Amino acid sequence: MIIQNGHMNEASIRQNITLMKALIHDMESFLEGTGPTQETLEQAPVIGNWEPAKRDIPCLYGTIINHPLLGEVVPAGLTSQLWLLNLDQGWARTLSRYYKLGKQSET
Repeated sequence: MIIQNGHMNEASIRQNITLMKALIHDMESFLEGTGPTQETLEQAPVIGNWEPAKRDIPCLYGTIINHPLLGEVVPAGLTSQLWLLNLDQGWARTLSRYYKLGKQSET
């Protein structure tokens, strides 16, 4: 979700929050030994002929400075999934952390 010139899609942000809270609840339930209920599975859609796949996700690519895990300078860094990009205030929020935005690439 891009925030620029004070504009954002608040409904979309709130919907993502709701979805993430549900995912966290389900993951915690699994770790506690309680997976989905029979009722939940009965109401779930069925996916047939399935196979694992990958899909592109939004992220940022660039030179990362002072990353806590990757080091002082990462010349060709790729962030985790991008959730918020606030161009007005100069920051981004990925799945794992905030980033301060430096100069944008001209390409």
